[in-house]
Amino acid sequence: LAARHSWRRYSSDLQALYTLLNQQNDYVVADETSAGFLLSQLQQGQIYQIASHIEAGQLNLRAVSRDPELISWINQSLRQLPAELMNTLQARWSSTLPRYQDTQTLMLSPTERAWIADHPRITYTAEPDNYPWSYRDASGTARGYGVDLLKAIAQSTGLQFEPVWVSNPRQANTLIGQQQAMLQLMQPLNGDAMQSTSLPVWRALWGIYSLQPDTLAHWRDLSGKRVGVLQDDLALRLLPADLQPQQFADRNSLYDALAKGQIDALVDNVLSARWRIASRDDARIHLAFAASDIAWPIALGVTPDQPVLRTLLDRALQQIPADTQSQMRDSWSTPPQPGSVMVMRSLPMMVLAVAGAAIALLLLLLARRYWQQRRERQQREQAEHANAMKSQFLATVSHELRTPMQAILGLLELEKQQHSSQNLTLLH
Repeated sequence: LAARHSWRRYSSDLQALYTLLNQQNDYVVADETSAGFLLSQLQQGQIYQIASHIEAGQLNLRAVSRDPELISWINQSLRQLPAELMNTLQARWSSTLPRYQDTQTLMLSPTERAWIADHPRITYTAEPDNYPWSYRDASGTARGYGVDLLKAIAQSTGLQFEPVWVSNPRQANTLIGQQQAMLQLMQPLNGDAMQSTSLPVWRALWGIYSLQPDTLAHWRDLSGKRVGVLQDDLALRLLPADLQPQQFADRNSLYDALAKGQIDALVDNVLSARWRIASRDDARIHLAFAASDIAWPIALGVTPDQPVLRTLLDRALQQIPADTQSQMRDSWSTPPQPGSVMVMRSLPMMVLAVAGAAIALLLLLLARRYWQQRRERQQREQAEHANAMKSQFLATVSHELRTPMQAILGLLELEKQQHSSQNLTLLH
């Protein structure tokens, strides 16, 4: 292993991780505790740990002292610490990193390598507000559980994925049918799509949501009610035949219609609904009852004319360790707390308009204050300049008058001393 790689040494793990983040190195070899803690502080979630078969070593606390009684006391104190405390301390300072196999270590056949060379970039459809599966953050970057899953697949296959944003599953199916996309995030397995999806990666339950204090508990309670669903969503298969739903083009309009009372209930998967309710901070929307007793498998939808891609996805998914998949699901299954700031939260246009007007008014007040201060400064400078000119004029006049007067008085004094007379004294 050492002979096949070029090694560089650094004075600390932090400097080594900086070179990895700046793409100056491909890998960093460090102990898991230090690397996990530093990466958690740096908040760099795209760094993964390579799964290794090497057994984890044991760390011992080594204290150097000339007092043997002190060493004995430390050892005795450590042995008396409760196991729960030791586990708590280890969990506090040890941040577990996602564990993947090495980059592009999937054993590819010549056919698969040729296919990847012909299709280096895979286009997939994703909804911009379908969290936790997929969403678009403030900078336009794709986020979500499905996106993280594609990153894990890219680690082992070398494929690159590019999103195409759609509003609903109908648009996604249209793009895949037109061969403008190869993948769909994420697709529930309903029986018809079993041959055009990857291996299941999650399970989700669909539920009926309404506004409090509605007391919906069964399908018969929805008789005569207005029920909303997303276009081509799995919910259309779960509704009774006598129930005619209203289909919406996107989830924002679906949940807005429920909040405004335009529909009486909606059908959505519980994971998306929990995230949506938390992001809207609307406590009125609640789960009335489950649409079925089946948690539907969720998988990556694959275009039927690309069987090689489906095989690559299945093999890459099998290579992701089970603990990593569980960790990814746990991190994305917890919705944000109500009132928290979320970059994917959809703000109403009215709020954006009011914020824009407030910013414009603030800028206007700041500009007015600036011109007032500038005018006052100019007036103050003009007054100071006038006072300076006045003082200079008075000083000049005083000097011009004082000099001849002193000369006249001097001549009179001289004349008095030389020719003393009564008229001269009077004149003086």
